[in-house]
Amino acid sequence: MIRVGLGEGEVIKEWTNEGELVELGTLERLGTLDKAFAIRFASTHFPHDSVVNFKVHAEAALRDAAGVTADLVVDVEGNQRAYNRGLFLATQETYNGVYVIDPGGIAAGLARDCVDVARPRVQGMEHVVEPATSSEAQNQRQTDLDPKFKRNTVFVAITHGSPDGIRASHTDEMPWDPASNPQSITAMVHDGRGSVPLYNLVLLLACQTAYNGSFDRVSKPFGIRSVNPGPMTPDRCVVAFTTEVGTERNKETLALWTAKFLDYLGQGYTAKEAIDEVRNDNILIYPPARGASAVNPVVVGDTLTKLSGYYETSDSKGAVSAWYLVL
Repeated sequence: MIRVGLGEGEVIKEWTNEGELVELGTLERLGTLDKAFAIRFASTHFPHDSVVNFKVHAEAALRDAAGVTADLVVDVEGNQRAYNRGLFLATQETYNGVYVIDPGGIAAGLARDCVDVARPRVQGMEHVVEPATSSEAQNQRQTDLDPKFKRNTVFVAITHGSPDGIRASHTDEMPWDPASNPQSITAMVHDGRGSVPLYNLVLLLACQTAYNGSFDRVSKPFGIRSVNPGPMTPDRCVVAFTTEVGTERNKETLALWTAKFLDYLGQGYTAKEAIDEVRNDNILIYPPARGASAVNPVVVGDTLTKLSGYYETSDSKGAVSAWYLVL
């Protein structure tokens, strides 16, 4: 049994796996036994940079082949500093065969509206957010974004995209890779990142970033592994579209979709559940082709990703194999 609680004594989560049998040999010859249980701490339950005290209490009953038992009790206290930062990028370009700065265009208007609804919602999930306004989000160049990519753990982009990458405005292409290209997302996220945690959630309201199965290309730059080749990174994902989204057809709904998706995350829904709930609310995103059916974004990585509440995943036998405590 493992129990985790806050330093004030409140029990937050208890995990038991009674009946598990591990062959240990005889107790006399046991010596040191190493058996690890992963206890992962999310920080979005507390404000960014706050110090959270916690206690871990573990109990185990050891039994050797002769049936001799011994009790093991371990208590650990410590603290963890919360780290929650959100970065926003918005376009002000229109594409008509070439990209041109067009603050009055459909794409720029959609981008402003989406950032305006997304910023306070991510901020409400205990994140420090940057930039401070949608106008600033639209005026960022690649060189402005480079240091910001290194210090954030949530990224929301409403911009032009492709299977190969996304754009800051003013012709700044930002490909997913390679790491040797200093303007790539891979390089900007990882070079000089230090001890900053990698990304928990990436929301790309950008055309075709998940087109034609380019899932690993869009997730790996943020340190997120999907199921292939695996192992999947738990409680982290990229939400991206396979089709075009910043179009006239979605002028009235894209910002509403963004707001509702983040609202459901804030209520403790998983990424996949939040997407399904928005669709159930009949808030739909359409490709540009007339008569085309509504589309959902794909979740690249862990579909059970949360930004609020407990995270749990199960192995093929249905037993809890990992658990995530929000602190």
